[in-house]
Amino acid sequence: SPWVIQNIYPMLNYHKFGKTRNECSVSAWEWISDLECDKVIISSDHRVDMKQLSDLFNRDKHPKMLRFENIIENIYYDCDAQCKAAGGSNADYDAMAQKLRAEFSQHFQEYLEDNCEQAHYAISDARANKYAYELLVKKYGIRI
Repeated sequence: SPWVIQNIYPMLNYHKFGKTRNECSVSAWEWISDLECDKVIISSDHRVDMKQLSDLFNRDKHPKMLRFENIIENIYYDCDAQCKAAGGSNADYDAMAQKLRAEFSQHFQEYLEDNCEQAHYAISDARANKYAYELLVKKYGIRI
């Protein structure tokens, strides 16, 4: 997208860090293999991430991968379930979903600022997502 070209590409240095698609696939597969655990849950904050990983692995699922989760969708699904269980309306869901998304974004930004990290760097975004999601889980009891 034009936004990615304008904002993300300048942060990348292809000549220094670039890899072919095949090299990237092998590196990502090996990275998961080298994790010191038996199983992993891959989490993201955007549904395109899973498609990209699946494409990168030629639709193969790494043996360590239990599942792929979109943490933003988890927030919305759990909000919906909690609203329905409490007899809430669509308006209640909309208000709660908006509140949770705003809190998530606030905690995400807090993490970046408190740790002097920059948004749109994969590892920084991953850490900030984890931080923000865990705070919502702790506060509201939504699932992990």
